[in-house]
Amino acid sequence: SGSSLGFFEKMRTLLIALAACTAASCAHRGPVRARSAVRRALPLAATASPFDAVAVGRPSELLQMLGDLKSAGVAPNFDSLRLAPRLVAQQELTRVTRMEPELLLGGKPLDYTKLLYGTLGGSSILGLAAMSATFLREDIRFALTYGMALLPIALLAVGSTAPGLLTAPAKFLSGKGSDSAERTARHEAAHLLLGYCCGLELESFSLEKGREAVQFAGETSGKLELDRAQALLIVGMGGMVAEYQKYGDAEGGKADLLSMQQVLSRVSPRLTPAQQQGYTRWAALMSWSYLQSLQPQLEATTESLKRGETLAQVLAAIEAAGSKSRPVATAA
Repeated sequence: SGSSLGFFEKMRTLLIALAACTAASCAHRGPVRARSAVRRALPLAATASPFDAVAVGRPSELLQMLGDLKSAGVAPNFDSLRLAPRLVAQQELTRVTRMEPELLLGGKPLDYTKLLYGTLGGSSILGLAAMSATFLREDIRFALTYGMALLPIALLAVGSTAPGLLTAPAKFLSGKGSDSAERTARHEAAHLLLGYCCGLELESFSLEKGREAVQFAGETSGKLELDRAQALLIVGMGGMVAEYQKYGDAEGGKADLLSMQQVLSRVSPRLTPAQQQGYTRWAALMSWSYLQSLQPQLEATTESLKRGETLAQVLAAIEAAGSKSRPVATAA
């Protein structure tokens, strides 16, 4: 009938309209989903560090990469120190830094008083306890009491013949051994930070316990120009100076002093002994000055090394800390 045809015609028109709406909706949602996916990817891309490709093993490539990052404004601390070397007298170094050479080169002498008093007190208590142990035979009690009384005498005998054996317990009682990990991290952090800011080529970087080391090209072999040797001297002094600034002495400088002597002996033309001493004092003075101005970067580097982070993470931490504090550009 005519009414039925009209009904079906209306239904067909309605279905066509619904299909058109559905197609339009799908076409609209596609780009939305795509834009949402892009938005989700953006935070991941934003968290990628420009230092992620940095790795140790090829010093020249690493140097070129860091130079490119500096040119791009990402690594302003890299190669930021401009050195003006000169011969420095001991009086000037002491007046400016207040560092005592003995404490800088060997650390504070150990105090064995606590060890002696602890041994006396411990032997007395143990001797009294042995005498009071009535459940033991009399001869055993006598032997134990006599043995406890001999402990202080044994301590003095060891101290007179082999004092090195008492170093570990003396450090433990004085609390010096408790900060060894912190000292090591700060020491190596200063080497790495100053070498980075001097624009030196990093050859090796190790955080393995007991073998922590940061080494730059030219430290161990080959003839050296004076300007490169002076940068290496600043790096070499940095570990000791960083320790001294925080703890009032330095314990990890013996290997650094040997390395610095090797650097000075390979400078061409050869330096006189007076020049070697003057430039070494200058390096100590500059290390002190630079580390004072680079405290945020030094603390960030130390914490990063303590966490055992990669070189890329350490360098990113340096630049993040340096964003609020720019390093010194010229020597004093």
